[in-house]
Amino acid sequence: MTPRSFRTVRIAWKQTASEFELKDTAPVLVVYREDQTSAVFNLDQSSGEPRSIAAARKCFIAPGTERFYFKLSPRTPAFENREYAMRIVETTLLANWFFVGDDYSSYTLIRNTTNTRIENLIVTWRDAAGGAIYSEGRALGANGMWAVNARTIQPSVRDARTGVIEISHSGPPDSIVGSQTTMSPTTGLSFDTVFFKRHAW
Repeated sequence: MTPRSFRTVRIAWKQTASEFELKDTAPVLVVYREDQTSAVFNLDQSSGEPRSIAAARKCFIAPGTERFYFKLSPRTPAFENREYAMRIVETTLLANWFFVGDDYSSYTLIRNTTNTRIENLIVTWRDAAGGAIYSEGRALGANGMWAVNARTIQPSVRDARTGVIEISHSGPPDSIVGSQTTMSPTTGLSFDTVFFKRHAW
């Protein structure tokens, strides 16, 4: 995949009953793109891990430059006039270093923690200044893993020698975890770091 000109984020929207709602709830959530007509094509993921009973959840990779609109409706007339709470979560995963100078290799190790296949997962390597160098995407099977060595994937990554890595995915929150291991067989030196999420609170 070619480098992206905008920052890609993975976002999950979740609607559930508010803490003051005592009646049964069953919302239908639709997320529209910036034209307010085209819906984001994604099934309701509330039944996937982590499960959300009587809630709605949409998970997808969203361009950082696009505006989205949400429509929340009762699933049946019996669930009209309910009070809901909305939560929006960015779950882009970030690791702070890779290095492929000299004879160093740098492995990105990714795990799907759920029993559901995640259709869209994108790893982006950025240089030390933050510019996108290369992106690679794939699906990841239930409870599956993916290991990729930055040294072997693309000349542009090797030429950069060092930088940072981010992972975007279309799974529920915390469905993807990862770590980054950089090592040299000659010196015996290694550096390990885990992928982490930004939190707005």
